[in-house]
Amino acid sequence: MLHGDQFCLVDSGCPNIPEFLIPYQGQRYHFHDYVGRGRLRGKEELFNYRHSLCRNIIECCIGVLKARYPILKLITKYPLSGQRQIPIAYCTINNFIRQEHVLDKLFVEYSENNMVFQDISESSQDQEVIHSDASQTAQMGQVRDQIATQMWNNYSRCRT
Repeated sequence: MLHGDQFCLVDSGCPNIPEFLIPYQGQRYHFHDYVGRGRLRGKEELFNYRHSLCRNIIECCIGVLKARYPILKLITKYPLSGQRQIPIAYCTINNFIRQEHVLDKLFVEYSENNMVFQDISESSQDQEVIHSDASQTAQMGQVRDQIATQMWNNYSRCRT
């Protein structure tokens, strides 16, 4: 369970509910949409740009873990208690490898600047339906707007 100002960065296909932070629709989103396109033109674009960068980093980390530990690709075949413990154990091992062997082949491969991860559609049979109501959608819209406004104000101050 997330607390306070912690959110899961999710794509726009997910509902806009507490704990899920979706990008603004109708704005540029993917990292390659911003390359060579000039200055950001508003708080929504800045928010989406940073949201995309963060999700790309997360996907990179997950890519390294899945490449190093193929068992993670089959994790749904294990009991739920194991599903929670296995990634934590592998992240711990991975962090140790990262700390002791900075030039690890997988980290170098997955951290290349030109490696951009796209949303990957997974089978809907394993996905749980998440219901939301109008008040939750409005609440998270306000939270996202507050975050985007604060980002934009900080960004504008640094640009002047």
